Amino acid sequence: MQSSLINEYRELLERKKCILNAIHKNDKVEICRLNMGGDMILESGDFIIWEPLKNNPFDRFHEPMNLVSLNYDGEDFVLTFSAFNSEEEFKFTYRQNDPSFYAIRHFRILKEWTRGDIEILISKLREEREAEGLPKFEYDPTFYKIENSSFESWYKTIDFSLPSPEDSHLEHHLYISSDYFIDVLSENQPTITKST
Repeated sequence: MQSSLINEYRELLERKKCILNAIHKNDKVEICRLNMGGDMILESGDFIIWEPLKNNPFDRFHEPMNLVSLNYDGEDFVLTFSAFNSEEEFKFTYRQNDPSFYAIRHFRILKEWTRGDIEILISKLREEREAEGLPKFEYDPTFYKIENSSFESWYKTIDFSLPSPEDSHLEHHLYISSDYFIDVLSENQPTITKST
């Protein structure tokens, strides 16, 4: 018993040493991996620009989206965003309803200004659009859907209550705000309301 405690203590000291070394090198991915005690789920899916708003006021770098609130009461999941220099707020509500028992299946929120894995995939999307002769982005999107998502694949390994793939309509929605990356896995589309 005492021997196993000593080994655990040594492992903790070694992990702490590795974290301090990663902090010294400013290696954020390594810091996250070490703090999570395993591999961080880096995204590798296919990005699709999602346009949930008509007359979208948000531009990732020029008119960033500000996360006002996130609320999950066990039934409905609500994200509220505002545009900087504006009183307008946009509320994205995932509702629990009869066809799908859960409003959302899972979410994660990361306080980051940028994520290397995401930036690579957005760049890949731009290159693919240019190769296909499609016009360049007129703005920097803040909303994406991700097909073949790493996050969704990981989640499916821990939730055995999901319907079979042919019966499931699970989607990965990504919201990029000024300070946060918010991933939502849901079988529902959010209802969007605007207030001033």
